[in-house]
Amino acid sequence: MLNIVTAFIAPLILYLLIILLGTFQMTLEGQVPESILHPLFVYIYAFPVYLTLGVPVAFMIERFLSNGPVFLYYVMVGIVGSIILPFGFSGNYRFSFMDTLFYITAALVFYLVHMCLQSIDQKLGESG
Repeated sequence: MLNIVTAFIAPLILYLLIILLGTFQMTLEGQVPESILHPLFVYIYAFPVYLTLGVPVAFMIERFLSNGPVFLYYVMVGIVGSIILPFGFSGNYRFSFMDTLFYITAALVFYLVHMCLQSIDQKLGESG
């Protein structure tokens, strides 16, 4: 259940990171990037991926790979996702470092939101 709630919240946090990146880009280039202007598009594209890929992968990581540096597993999922996911949308995909960086960021956002929700859940469980 916590993974599904994470899938709803993580695209919002990802959008906030995109706003920060867009603001940085705007100060460097002097123009407003489209990613800041279309917040709904970020959610529309990120939410299904988080729900269909992020939730099952997070479940598998929790069950089978809970020992060790878990954030590295999410980074690896982001790298693999940057290679596999675009093939579903187009047949002529070219490798891009920025796309890979975006998928790694998206995977880490999912991990961070999941860890925050898990700690909130534990604290509420202890107090109640």
